[in-house]
Amino acid sequence: MKTLAILLLLLFLTAIGAIGLLWSGRLDVSAGNSPSPLVEWAMHSVMQRSVRAHASGIQPPTNLAGRAADGQRDFDEMCAQCHGAPGKEPGEVGQGLNPRPPSLRDAAHAGHPRNCSGSSKTAFE
Repeated sequence: MKTLAILLLLLFLTAIGAIGLLWSGRLDVSAGNSPSPLVEWAMHSVMQRSVRAHASGIQPPTNLAGRAADGQRDFDEMCAQCHGAPGKEPGEVGQGLNPRPPSLRDAAHAGHPRNCSGSSKTAFE
């Protein structure tokens, strides 16, 4: 019983220390400096889990075939500059961002078209 109490106390103190580190602002997550591999892994993991949790209830719009041209235009105007497009590298802005924007084309080709919005998804199929 005493061992369990010590373990729970250590777990509690570790959690308080982690919360204190996050709250203090000492952890540098600015785009000007590349985060450590551990911080980068943690931020990426949290982002992926958050997207999965919050996007699970989103239903794609109906009549995608009729909306493909609008979706392609929107993608070209609002996404391709940073994320690239089939046969097109990201523009100067996208290449200068840190962290670099993920390739939406890679997401679609990796079997995860749900990662793309409904109308832009048709651009990769």
